[in-house]
Amino acid sequence: MHRPKKIAFAHLSMLVSEPAIELAHMIKELAPGDLNYTWFVSGGSEAVESAVKLARQYFIERDGENSSKYVIIGRWNSFHGNTLGALAIGGRYFEKKALCSDAKGIPPYIYSLLLSLLL
Repeated sequence: MHRPKKIAFAHLSMLVSEPAIELAHMIKELAPGDLNYTWFVSGGSEAVESAVKLARQYFIERDGENSSKYVIIGRWNSFHGNTLGALAIGGRYFEKKALCSDAKGIPPYIYSLLLSLLL
């Protein structure tokens, strides 16, 4: 299981390596059901961005460009990464206000505040 140490990262939309292919096959064998696709990314911020884009693309393909599925649920005062999309999902007010003022339709879910009001 030392394969990950042999992969020099290069974005897989442009380049692929034999160790990355082997690792993807190993993950496929371990994954349940028909989960047979692997998408390697450079870190957490890119993983969050990829997940958001994948979810959005799914609903656009399913429902058309005017899909009502656009709200992302993120925890208030949470950190999901340093990219603009990841910052927009989290509820870190000052970073979001300064950097993501154009991120419409991505309100953080304030369940910690709602829970404190109920208790």
